[in-house]
Amino acid sequence: MASARASSRGAAEGGRARFGLNFPHRAGSRKLAFRSLVGEPRPLRLGLMVIDGLHRRLLTELSSVTPVQLNTNAKPDGQDGAEPVAAPDEDLLAQARRAACGAYAPYSKFRVGAAVRAGGIVYAGCNIENASYGLAICAERVAIFAAIAAGARRIDALAVACIDVGPDAAPDERMPCGACRQVMAEFGAPDLSVQVDGAGEFRLDQLLPRAFTLPKA
Repeated sequence: MASARASSRGAAEGGRARFGLNFPHRAGSRKLAFRSLVGEPRPLRLGLMVIDGLHRRLLTELSSVTPVQLNTNAKPDGQDGAEPVAAPDEDLLAQARRAACGAYAPYSKFRVGAAVRAGGIVYAGCNIENASYGLAICAERVAIFAAIAAGARRIDALAVACIDVGPDAAPDERMPCGACRQVMAEFGAPDLSVQVDGAGEFRLDQLLPRAFTLPKA
């Protein structure tokens, strides 16, 4: 039995020597070492060289992998990603609520008011609907356009109030629409204060990251 095991071991070692391979077992060893392949058939030499190259490339790539950082602050689908940054400006919000009382909303019954501060002056606006729904305009844009028509070119703060929203409505149901956010970006800085009644105060770049812009002539 002992002679049979010795014979088997000798055959295995002879096979490794025949194919020119040496598999080290030292702790921490990662490389596949090769003995001299002189005298071996060319296809075998080429095959072993390819294996060695792939092995070394894999080790190099694995050593340079950067761990993935998980976003633990991600919001569930359907929730706005912005978080309030400060308490609302009650004076500007009060003027937005008053402006909502003048809204023309016979179709939606959803009155919205906005107040814009520009150069120390407050301009108010309300939503104005139309039987051709696409011609309706939001309160935020009415207030901004009033400021621009009066000569202002930059706005310093904006407040919006939806006076018909239910008391249990989620903050996302009170937020400005995308079109209004883009108009705010046209006339406001990225840190423009946007106060939403019942939701809090936000920076414009929270509500509209990377807004569309064009160079001005």
